[in-house]
Amino acid sequence: MEQPFPAHLLVEQSKNGGHDRALLYQYKDSLIIAVADGSGGQGGGGEAADKVIKGVKKALANGIEPGDYAAWCSMLVDIDREIEEDKEAGETTAIVLALSRRYIAGAACGDSRALLFSRTGLIDITKKQNRRPMLGSGGSLPVPINERSLVGTLVVATDGLFDYMQAKALEKCVSRPINIEERAKNIVHSLRLKSGDLPDDVALALVDTL
Repeated sequence: MEQPFPAHLLVEQSKNGGHDRALLYQYKDSLIIAVADGSGGQGGGGEAADKVIKGVKKALANGIEPGDYAAWCSMLVDIDREIEEDKEAGETTAIVLALSRRYIAGAACGDSRALLFSRTGLIDITKKQNRRPMLGSGGSLPVPINERSLVGTLVVATDGLFDYMQAKALEKCVSRPINIEERAKNIVHSLRLKSGDLPDDVALALVDTL
């Protein structure tokens, strides 16, 4: 099946990182995006982020309805409990979105973000999410996302992007008249230090919802 929107996914790890995970997957008439940023401060962050991606894949294999934002929210609650019960796993953020020509549906928890740069301005898709507690705490509060289909460029990423790039600079990058793969690479490249390393891990999904 042809992908509904031009999209590109990048996951780049910093020298001392390794906790970001992401998924970009065509499912029914929707494009599924999942991003997770495992907390590196307490250990087990990568393992926690892995469980988010595995949980999304399991939900897809079990036939989840992509436009059912309540189902995505319930899925994150289940993943929260699963991570909590795993002694090797820590905590993680999570965003999962299903994009179609009719809707943007999903759920989010933590400080990873989804921003849409539209013709009418910036729309923060995840503005209502709870930063804490994160998944793995056993008490996370994922917030459902339910939007009509919007026209623009969607950026879904971990704080390794948003902590080091302002919205105006990001808008300038996503609006350049080059293909989406090159735009994604340019965004990550702009974050690099003089040493060539990144200040933090970055998981980035870029989608043109045109």
